Amino acid sequence: MNNDATEKSIGYNIKKLRQRSGMTQLQLAKEMGVSKQLISAYETGRVTPSHDVLIKLSKTLGTSMNDLFSDKDNSSFIDTTGLDDKQKEIIFELVKEMKKYNESQLLLKQR
Repeated sequence: MNNDATEKSIGYNIKKLRQRSGMTQLQLAKEMGVSKQLISAYETGRVTPSHDVLIKLSKTLGTSMNDLFSDKDNSSFIDTTGLDDKQKEIIFELVKEMKKYNESQLLLKQR
């Protein structure tokens, strides 16, 4: 995928994930501490978010960096709208622990 296609894919994913979370561009902009116009520019692919911005977007939208870069529809979205940073971190840690558990169960089945 070339850079132009990647930028449009990231923009599409930002928009999709924002809409799934029930946020407007203005709400996301306020959460991120940026302008609504910048969110619009990210979503249309006119501006590529920096790595730090992508990390903040993934946390704000309650998703993973993989979901921001994905070229397919991903239904593993978790809506964390209205939760504070500590609550979001607890959810992310719980998901990590569940994944570790599933991996350990898979290894046990393979024995």
